Amino acid sequence: SLQSKLSNDDQLKELQLIDTNSTRMLQLVDQLLELSKIDSGNLKLILKDGNISSFLTSIIEPFQFQSKEKGIQFTANIQKTTENSAFDKDVIEKIVTNLVSNAFKYSPQNEQITFSSSVENSNLKLVVSNTGSDIKKEDLPKLFERFYQNKENQQGVGIGLALVKELVDLYKGSITTSVENSELSFVVNLPLAVANENALVIPTKETTSTIEN
Repeated sequence: SLQSKLSNDDQLKELQLIDTNSTRMLQLVDQLLELSKIDSGNLKLILKDGNISSFLTSIIEPFQFQSKEKGIQFTANIQKTTENSAFDKDVIEKIVTNLVSNAFKYSPQNEQITFSSSVENSNLKLVVSNTGSDIKKEDLPKLFERFYQNKENQQGVGIGLALVKELVDLYKGSITTSVENSELSFVVNLPLAVANENALVIPTKETTSTIEN
């Protein structure tokens, strides 16, 4: 409401900063609550039918704009799928956005970030890579520890990657990391199957049609 009333550029910038920071705070609280649900065993996957490639495209699109603002080359290779799959939109969105946001956070200007997805044998594979990383191989296992920071003056509180790992485990999937020539990569494999004790399956509504002579 205030943003629509003010015309002073400096005041508008301050309001936008408040808006951005409050949104970030809301995301952090949401992540903490999500971890708490996982710890208590109360978080379940909600599997609904949908087109996974269209869904991933909608998630990745905003990062195209962010790459231009930060001067980072961002490439997305999303394998198009024609068949629908049963998946949890909220969980997959959190996994993808946390991994890609993490890449943007720690990629210097003029570096490259790539995102790719593919589906094979009812398995969703996601790969997020970024160049210019200063992560060492011995630090890779620590990346998924809650509140881990590899530098004392580093921004953030170390929740995002820990949440990703917990959500992947909830999905009965796997996540691996590697670093070669300053390129850090995360590879996630998620089963697109309904046989998961952590999942609730929402059936597709059946449609009826009348056949006339």
